[in-house]
Amino acid sequence: MSPKLWSALLLAACTLPLGGCLGSTPPSRFYVLTGPNATSATAAMTQPTGPTVYVSGIDLPPYLLVPQIVSRSDDNTLQLAEFDRWGESLRDNFLRVVGTNLGSLLPASQVTTFPWEHRGPVAYHVTIVVTRFDAQDGQVYLSARWGVSSPQQEGMATLRRSEYVAPIAGEGQDDDLSYAALVRAMSGLVGALSSDIAAAIPAP
Repeated sequence: MSPKLWSALLLAACTLPLGGCLGSTPPSRFYVLTGPNATSATAAMTQPTGPTVYVSGIDLPPYLLVPQIVSRSDDNTLQLAEFDRWGESLRDNFLRVVGTNLGSLLPASQVTTFPWEHRGPVAYHVTIVVTRFDAQDGQVYLSARWGVSSPQQEGMATLRRSEYVAPIAGEGQDDDLSYAALVRAMSGLVGALSSDIAAAIPAP
């Protein structure tokens, strides 16, 4: 047997077990927040004519500005999911869902979000600063400071700090179900925040 052939066979013998041990890398899974009526196919289409509500943006803490879904093993330790990620910027997703929720909750109002495309006057201005949005011990948490003000009504301002918590359905089962349920629970918290904001906006 030639030296070259012997070297090739030896190399193959050394690398095959290694490949078998390493295996293939699991595929990443991607998730998005949704509104409570995201799966409805029969929602009525309306043209709102009421006051404009402008959600200027969502401020998130730096630890959430990553593609991985974040959870905590304790109050001081963060864990980033290796294969479970957000399908887009969490800030953009959060903002869009709040806008969608407010549009459903305030059907007479014209809800718009950053970047502002509406050219008319703004009746109510909404600001949101999120200080926590993650999971720990089988539950999801959302902490936020938010405000509603009116450029047209001097002195009209609502400033609040809200805390939300909800269990993760299916916690303790396989990872796919846990992360899907985790994101559904987080979507529910965004819905609860949206409901509180809507309640602070006077009816037209």
